[in-house]
Amino acid sequence: MRIATFACAAALLLACGGRVDDPAPTDVGVAAPPRAPAPAAPSQSSPTRGVETVAGDVGAPTAIALSGEAAYFVTRTTTLGGELVRAGAVFVAYKAGGDPLMLAIDKQGATYEALALTPEHVFYGASDGRVLRVPARGGDVTEVASVGSPIVALSALGKDVYYAAESGEVGRLADEGGALPLATLDGPARALAATDDAVLVAGGGAPSEILRVARDGAEPAPLAPAGGSACGLIRAGDRAFWTAGPADPGTRGAARSVALAGGAVATVAEGDFTACALAADGKDLYFVTAAPQAALPVRASGATPGVSLMRAPIAGGPASPIESVAAPLPHHGALAADASHVYWLDATGVRRVRK
Repeated sequence: MRIATFACAAALLLACGGRVDDPAPTDVGVAAPPRAPAPAAPSQSSPTRGVETVAGDVGAPTAIALSGEAAYFVTRTTTLGGELVRAGAVFVAYKAGGDPLMLAIDKQGATYEALALTPEHVFYGASDGRVLRVPARGGDVTEVASVGSPIVALSALGKDVYYAAESGEVGRLADEGGALPLATLDGPARALAATDDAVLVAGGGAPSEILRVARDGAEPAPLAPAGGSACGLIRAGDRAFWTAGPADPGTRGAARSVALAGGAVATVAEGDFTACALAADGKDLYFVTAAPQAALPVRASGATPGVSLMRAPIAGGPASPIESVAAPLPHHGALAADASHVYWLDATGVRRVRK
């Protein structure tokens, strides 16, 4: 496919019937409907039995997050009118069905690899260091902060949004706009998970530990040993879950958890694999595995498809593959789950399968 620059993106949007705004100096906001559409035809079925296409041929998706009614995702490159544009975009695809809708596209050609949802907004991080937001139902884009280094992770709880930059900076977005740095770590975070009074960090120059960075800016402190090289990290209920790649030759990959207050680390699954992306639904933990000797897939850029999407009971029991899933992307942020489905990214779109 021929790759275009952003010079033609606005024209393509107009040709497709979208509304193009210029609310901020670096972005185009595209209007979305004021409410979710009525249920349409079911998502297009994949040749792989049971797999539905939520959004296909959108470009190169990098991160996904779910609300009650929709899946939101961002891209590194974006397909517009048959052209592959070197610019990140934000999309919403309603769970009830219908085509995905574009909420925003970057007209400086920055890529997007981080995403977080609050009750009213979609926050996303750009490769040039900006954090932006757009209303979840469409509207004007706002530049919230710029930290001068690529944004590699975002996490939100309620209205609190935390960010991590390639520089090692971890901080919180101020309510009135701007960034409030909390810590500068020895390396970039691989993933963040917000809690009531802190943000948990995987990576950050200390991949053998899960770090806790307090909301008040206190010195970062270990929450738990990672039991390997930590990559993916989420919060589910009162526990943190993470994936850990093999720390040394001959060691095994694992998915582990610990209470938010700290304490004993539990192993949910362990095996001869490398894993990063993970999601949980309260009963089961889902994670994407790569080959045992594969490099830890810490970024969307350059990530190769994973081998399997695995399900493991949180309460204990063997992990098993979801057989119908093929070539899921393995990096953090590429997997999500709700009460009925597991969603994942592949090289060109968003898929889901019923549990």
